[in-house]
Amino acid sequence: MISKVNAICLAVLMIAAWFLAKWTEGTWWVAPPSAARWWMAAGSLVAYGLLCAWSLRNDSVTKTSTTNVTSLTSEQVTDSSPATSANDDSVLVVYASETGFAEELAQQTLELLRAAGKVAELLPLDELSVEQLQTVPHAFFLASTAGDGEPPVHAFEFAEEVMSSQHDLSSLTYAVLALGDSSYDEYCAFGRQIDAWLQQCGAKAADERIEVDDADPLALSAWQALVEEFAGNAQPSL
Repeated sequence: MISKVNAICLAVLMIAAWFLAKWTEGTWWVAPPSAARWWMAAGSLVAYGLLCAWSLRNDSVTKTSTTNVTSLTSEQVTDSSPATSANDDSVLVVYASETGFAEELAQQTLELLRAAGKVAELLPLDELSVEQLQTVPHAFFLASTAGDGEPPVHAFEFAEEVMSSQHDLSSLTYAVLALGDSSYDEYCAFGRQIDAWLQQCGAKAADERIEVDDADPLALSAWQALVEEFAGNAQPSL
């Protein structure tokens, strides 16, 4: 950039000198230099011009090299980006918990899966997205029922906004553990709703829904067996 400015200034000065020489009448230089000094001045002018030209060429080469390096770096970053496809063993463990019991069981389910080498992630239902269900191959749902067949408070928005419509979940295999109390009319209602919604979306059930009546140990043992079968690794009791 500096070399360009110098070249422009030199050209302007030369043009200005030419116009001044034309404009001035008579002898405008009382003591003109000797021929040797004229040659020295001409040589200096040519050398300065060559220096400006070399500087301009050097700037151009430097910018071209910088552009090429930037382009190459960008391509390398793009090529080295990991694929976004889900691991075949990856699992989501999703819970909807009112009293904390479903969350506790979900945490234990997560530990069973990770101990068997599965890539597992624990999420409350309100942090789950349809996009996650569409990219992960397996999911375990543990859902309790609150009030008169209602979802737990933190899961209410998901039930209202997401489960009110169908989505393509045909690539998902799932299992549902529904927690409830048979003394209530709407026994395990929310777990059943999740199971029905997943089926409507085309997801495939790994086994029949397991319903837990007031922390029934037999039902919990059946859930443990289901998780262990998927994980391929026997673990301590839930």
